[in-house]
Amino acid sequence: MREQGEELRYKSDAYKIITGEKNCYDMFYISGERGEEYYLIGIDNGGSDGAVILRWTCRTENGFRTISEFESPNPGYGGVIEYEGEYYYIYLHRNYNLKNFDGFVLHKLGEGAKEETVKVCYWPKKYIWKNYY
Repeated sequence: MREQGEELRYKSDAYKIITGEKNCYDMFYISGERGEEYYLIGIDNGGSDGAVILRWTCRTENGFRTISEFESPNPGYGGVIEYEGEYYYIYLHRNYNLKNFDGFVLHKLGEGAKEETVKVCYWPKKYIWKNYY
């Protein structure tokens, strides 16, 4: 627990205080057209694969109301964009087995989120495979 008057060392410390999530590592603020305050909150899942939970919320008088959430293998490297009045989280996709980024994902936030997710993969013309022992 943080002592009153204690200096914050990292911006994630402020995110944890604002959201009340002890594993919150990132936040995106988005202002809605009618004055709504939306936040995409990144929460560390604690697993060895680096997966995180991204929670799309709306700020209310009582705190944050969850609209939707999804799990991502991407701990960062993303941002929120708006297109035709809808919000999307776009991020680099990390291939856990190959240990590199092999494309990007466009994930719709809010209603219909599962149905409107697109992954674009990079297809190299040739590969260079090196064995390291």
